[in-house]
Amino acid sequence: MNPVFFAKPICFLLCFLFLLSYTHAQGLVKGEITEDAGTGVPFASVSLVKQPDSLNVGRAFTDEKGKFVVKDLPYGQYLLLVSYVGFVPRYSGPFEVNAAHPEYDAGRIMLSKKSTTLNELVVASRQKAVERRADRFIFNVAASTFQTANLMDIFRALPFMDVEGEDISINGKYNILVMVDNIPKPKETVSSILETMSGQDIEKIEFITSPSSQYDASAEAVINIITRKGQLQGLTGTLNGNISQGIYANGNGGVNLTYRKQRLVVNGNLNYAIGDKQVQNNGYRVLQLDSKSVVLNETPVELFKNRTISGQVVVEYQVHPRHTLSMLVDFNLKKVRPGTLWDNKVAFSRSINGTTDSVLRSLQDVHGKTNIVNYSLNYRWKLDSMGKRMDAVVIYTPVDKLVVNEMRFQNVLSPEGDILTRRPVVRNTNPSHSSILVGQLDWQLPFMKNWKLNLGLKYSFSELTSDPSQELHQNDEWVIAPDFTFHNKYNEHIAAGYVNVQKAIAKTSISAGVRGEKTEMNVKGVYDRNFTDLFPSLIIQQTFSRDYQLTGSYRRTINRASFMELTPYQYYLDDYTILAGNPALKPLYTDLVNLNSNIRNKLFLELEYTHNKNAFAQLPRQSEGTTIWQTINLNSANYSGNVSYNYDIASWWQGTAFVRGNFYTANGLLGIENIEIDGFAWVFGINNTWSLPGDLKLDMTFNYRSPRAYGLATSRRRNFSRIALKGNLFNKKLQYVVSVADIFKEDINGFNLKTSNLQSRFYSYYDSRRVALGLVYNFGKRTVKEAAGKKLENEDILNRAN
Repeated sequence: MNPVFFAKPICFLLCFLFLLSYTHAQGLVKGEITEDAGTGVPFASVSLVKQPDSLNVGRAFTDEKGKFVVKDLPYGQYLLLVSYVGFVPRYSGPFEVNAAHPEYDAGRIMLSKKSTTLNELVVASRQKAVERRADRFIFNVAASTFQTANLMDIFRALPFMDVEGEDISINGKYNILVMVDNIPKPKETVSSILETMSGQDIEKIEFITSPSSQYDASAEAVINIITRKGQLQGLTGTLNGNISQGIYANGNGGVNLTYRKQRLVVNGNLNYAIGDKQVQNNGYRVLQLDSKSVVLNETPVELFKNRTISGQVVVEYQVHPRHTLSMLVDFNLKKVRPGTLWDNKVAFSRSINGTTDSVLRSLQDVHGKTNIVNYSLNYRWKLDSMGKRMDAVVIYTPVDKLVVNEMRFQNVLSPEGDILTRRPVVRNTNPSHSSILVGQLDWQLPFMKNWKLNLGLKYSFSELTSDPSQELHQNDEWVIAPDFTFHNKYNEHIAAGYVNVQKAIAKTSISAGVRGEKTEMNVKGVYDRNFTDLFPSLIIQQTFSRDYQLTGSYRRTINRASFMELTPYQYYLDDYTILAGNPALKPLYTDLVNLNSNIRNKLFLELEYTHNKNAFAQLPRQSEGTTIWQTINLNSANYSGNVSYNYDIASWWQGTAFVRGNFYTANGLLGIENIEIDGFAWVFGINNTWSLPGDLKLDMTFNYRSPRAYGLATSRRRNFSRIALKGNLFNKKLQYVVSVADIFKEDINGFNLKTSNLQSRFYSYYDSRRVALGLVYNFGKRTVKEAAGKKLENEDILNRAN
């Protein structure tokens, strides 16, 4: 791609933005929040409420001395609402900000503690674990019992999340951007992050279900994990560890440190995780061969021995009150250790559960590694004191990956276990290396009369080389199999720009935007594609009163096929199973319409329609007795509705109930066969939290998922349950959590599938019934709060790089 292609529009846009950045400034409100004793309340929430319509138009947090500043304030009449956990919320008197008096000093506002009595013991008011907004769910980890659990365990307990193996979805949305402190993470590292990051490191998690055009067009939904970082001067930190027992014992531990001194902030964390687990599988395939049915009864057992080291170092320096420079290095080093095994058994019979004729038995050793490092440099320029700012970021990310799958043997056995024939012994090796370079420029420009403009530019380049090979073991040597050995080189350029405008008109708030992306994808000798797309987004929110809001939204997204899905490779698993790529795959385009209402911040009702053009589905086809799994395109649609309700039975008993129904339809071609499928599914979840005497907290969760259709398959019904007790020792410096997860051992993934020449069922249990004990030790000053995030914006390329 010729860089001159973008030079003129970029220069024009930069000049335009530079002129806009010096528009008229707006109002400012400042003050101080104190307790009864007169000491400052750190990190209290201060909301600015517009009069007379009670719209919330701004928010800030107090600093460690209780002082606050609310910036970017349109002229008008207002009240201040101050709230903090354990204190009675308080409104200020009315005041006005105008051109004659653009700054208002609210002075000192004093809060009073509130409490209720339970069995003659004082129980402080509790923050809700789950909050619902028009465009997102918010899970406040600090208010839960997940301090020592990893993220995957947290997601598994949330009813709007679905966890299947290492795959996650939010309300049926699978193309998810995962960010940590607004820093996007590559898909290759997501599973390791979910398994190694502890709840103690996290302040809250935002599940954004209606992202704006600011996010990459490939993101149907966004998970933003806000970590806990000490905000007080000096050194603060935590040590944490967790051990759990299922079929195998697992454990993780880590340390998080923050050092602050005047304009310098250094934050770092280091985590180590042992991820041994056994996956138990069972199922069957019914093949139609020569007008006869042949049943392959499959019971493979997988044993994983994973070790992961992950960490991050951030150095932020405020060069000038309006200029901040930050540097970040984060890494995730995952090793699949020797001893990882795939023990496969395929018993042949003429009917399901019939008499075994013979057994194909193979044992494979698996080992490998995935090393990913992100280097980023971020510059922030505050153009004025009212909220206008510019962010520039440059990121470089190298990714190295190696997977080796080596058979020890592959034999056909008699029902008594005698060797009848010896089948080929193979070794599959796939080394790959990728490099990603990203540059991005973002502007946030609030104006008078409740106008706000966000826009930005992004350019990314990625290069990946992959050399999958297969070898046959012959005469004590490994010999290359040319038909299953490839050399591929993949290049991708994506140039993007977005603009988003927000406007509040009385009780109506509108956010409209569009994102343009030009993509060039190339695999030498296989395909060369160029396409340009526009992706609009729109959110309209109507506030009828403080107790009722109605919101409608629309968004269009794209999901580009991964390199491995597009490459025409074949990956041999055994004589009856092959994985294959598909260079004919087209990009998936999704249009999503959502309508939701919020009633008193307790009852939330939502309707949603999603249309998918060229959706991806991995489906099987038969070729002379061998099942070839290949990703194809289908068209599909989803109609869904959900209800969530937050309730307070007593001051010490809180809960959340969630119900979601979904109707799915799909159609397309599998070879020459026309496919049409539809089905209904529903999800129910309930969580109850009890605040007990002695500063104890008891948490109980239960989720149920009915069978659901996807592609040609129908999933297995599942349920997940958890009970946990959290307490504190040594003046709250030591915290402990005891929990039992998947009590009924029903968190089992699986599917049933049927085509004209294949019937299949396959279920997998991922060792999720576990008893766990976790400990967290706090040292230094203990007040923590979210820190300002940095943005990488290389997530889409990394998600598809391997």
